[in-house]
Amino acid sequence: MSRCAVWLIPIMLVRSASMAHAEEEPPAKADIVKKLKAATVLVEAAQMRGSGFCIQESGLIVIPLHLAEAFGAEKLTLVLNAGEPGQKLLKAVVIRRDTVLNFALVKAETEEKLPFLQLDAGDKLAVADEVISSGYASPIIPRPREYSAITLIAGKVESLSTPKDPPSDRIRFGGATDLGYSGGPVVNRFGKVVGTTTREFTDTKGKAALPVHYLRKFLDEPELALTAPRTDPKDRAKPVEFVAVVTALLPLDKPYEVELRLDAGNGEKRHPMKLEKGRYIVQAVAFPAGPLAGRPRVELRSPDGSIAGTAQNATFSLGERKIAIGSVRSVRFGVKPRVVLADGQVLEGPLVGLDSVSIVLGDQTVSLETKGATELVVTPPVEPRKSYLCTVVVMSGNREVGRRSELRYLVGAEPTVLNDLLIGKFVEPAKAIAATSYFRVGGATADPILRGKPVRLEGKEFKVDINDMAGVTAIANGQIQYKLEVGAPVGQTLKLGRHPHSKAFGRNEKAPGLNFSAGTGHQDIEGTFAVWELEIVRGEIVRCAIDFHLVNGRGPPAPVAGSLRYNSTLE
Repeated sequence: MSRCAVWLIPIMLVRSASMAHAEEEPPAKADIVKKLKAATVLVEAAQMRGSGFCIQESGLIVIPLHLAEAFGAEKLTLVLNAGEPGQKLLKAVVIRRDTVLNFALVKAETEEKLPFLQLDAGDKLAVADEVISSGYASPIIPRPREYSAITLIAGKVESLSTPKDPPSDRIRFGGATDLGYSGGPVVNRFGKVVGTTTREFTDTKGKAALPVHYLRKFLDEPELALTAPRTDPKDRAKPVEFVAVVTALLPLDKPYEVELRLDAGNGEKRHPMKLEKGRYIVQAVAFPAGPLAGRPRVELRSPDGSIAGTAQNATFSLGERKIAIGSVRSVRFGVKPRVVLADGQVLEGPLVGLDSVSIVLGDQTVSLETKGATELVVTPPVEPRKSYLCTVVVMSGNREVGRRSELRYLVGAEPTVLNDLLIGKFVEPAKAIAATSYFRVGGATADPILRGKPVRLEGKEFKVDINDMAGVTAIANGQIQYKLEVGAPVGQTLKLGRHPHSKAFGRNEKAPGLNFSAGTGHQDIEGTFAVWELEIVRGEIVRCAIDFHLVNGRGPPAPVAGSLRYNSTLE
């Protein structure tokens, strides 16, 4: 028979003082204990164990990040009702992390509704308030499928004070200590979470818990999904429907305010989105044409100076040939007028219909006489962009709580970077409208690393660091740990450009180092990578852009290729 231990101990909370709970009847302590036990989970990652708790019946559970990253999340197991007759094991996937506060949010793989705990507002805890913490002790040598019963620790808040260096405020516990309690909840007499136990020990007498306002901040950002339609070139000026699904992790006082922002290179356009049946919707033109779109820019030069602006669409004649201003590179005035077309062709002859040029300056149109001018220099119209930046911004009151950006392309203009890289073709990427951060990898069906399953990660789902080879390491810990490593030959510095004949990272010696792994890696690889952009400030990577192609040197030619962008100025 399992046992549940309960200790009465004093507790000290170090955080900002606040008002006590408004008078309301708290639930019976037995009901609080029952709910607390049901919502607290045991977390197992290989040989490590800890605690966590459910915050949403859909299976969202907060756990310590060090457990999720210790051995890779593919080994992460959640145990409900550990040590009890109704014990149940669930697998979980990490969907959010905070490396500073050591939080990870995981999604349990279950269709069942799970018991969960509500979070307190975090501003009503007072001296002498009763609190209860829960967690699972971690044995020195864990045995598979053998789990200890839950431990509950009850006590009262001793004091409240303001921290000097947030997040230094903690709830301090006396009594029993065990690293396995890390991640467990601390609830008040209303059964709401006021803190999360940490693995920090300040002395031999107790442990610590992080006040709930840090957890609220971690969970404040909603889950955000964006559906941006594909746009056919012939429909680029037509409005299309954009849809955003914004899911709050915590209860809301009122719905979010959501705004769509579009930028096709001619200035950002903002569109408020309307909430309809759980979705935020708006009709907008993805590629709005500005009033001067398709017009050439001209500079009229004279001995006294020059003036430039956007030209009105117009034509003139040279002899019997009609010429559009937009098809010209330059016009030389004088006794023998000379026209250079955009294709480099040179024409001479009498000019007709070019006595003046109309240009747009600000919001005015000005007609400039060419009499006395020496030359008209024409810059052809800029080719319309084939991509646009689509951004959704989520506001809660006057606070921005979420943002997601995606680069979208016209139909037929989608980049073929990954397909090119799979055949070993490296193409220097174009400039991006805004900073890009993503990690994308693909492979042949028979490749032994990905086994045909592509990787597509956004900026918040991976991190980059400088590695021991003075190069770049990108790592993403999810259901599978993905890791890319590139470096210079031993004793050298990683430089911009292509790096052919790369060998397995760590075994490259005089060759550049390259490796990609998905849970497991291969040592007998060879390939090429290109560093298009790399900026390092004070020992930290500020931005980078890297493409790579590799094959298993001993196996069949099944290539793996991909692109890494981190705060990059390139697409």
